[in-house]
This record gives sequence, C-alpha cells and structure tokens, in this order.
Amino acid sequence: MEGVAEVLKISILVAEVYEALVEAGVSEQKAKAAAAAIPIGGNLATKQDIAELRADIEVLKLVVFRFLLPAQFLIIGLAVKAAFFPG
Repeated sequence: MEGVAEVLKISILVAEVYEALVEAGVSEQKAKAAAAAIPIGGNLATKQDIAELRADIEVLKLVVFRFLLPAQFLIIGLAVKAAFFPG
C-alpha cells in the first residue's frame, strides 16, 4: 500500500505545480509540459542515495588533498628548482 501512497503524493505534487504555473500566467500547454518534466518514482534521490554521494565526495576530497595536491606541489617545486637552480 505504501507504493500507492507515494504515487498519489507525486500525482498531487505534479497537479499542484501545474495549477501554480497556470495561476502565475503560464500557458496551459507550457504548464503541462513543465509539470510532466518533474522526475517521478525511481528518478528521485532518496536520503540513502544522498548519503552515499556524500561518502563518495569525502573519499574524493581525501584523494585530492592527501595525494594529488601534495604531488602537484612537489612537481611544481622540482620544476622551479630546475628552472632557477640548474645543476
């Protein structure tokens, strides 16, 4: 029964967006197209999806700041040393 309730909530949301757009002066055709473009069902991110993305971002930050950034500074330092202090 939970799935039916979710579909009903989404349908109400789409209808509310459509009505709000029409009330704001958008043509019915454009309001219908905009409301139909709202992601439904599996296209919505869950709290778990967002938590997983945040975890992935933290791993990427770790890689960049712990490994790639220091390596880049090392390479730049070696290039500066070679350019200004040859030999």
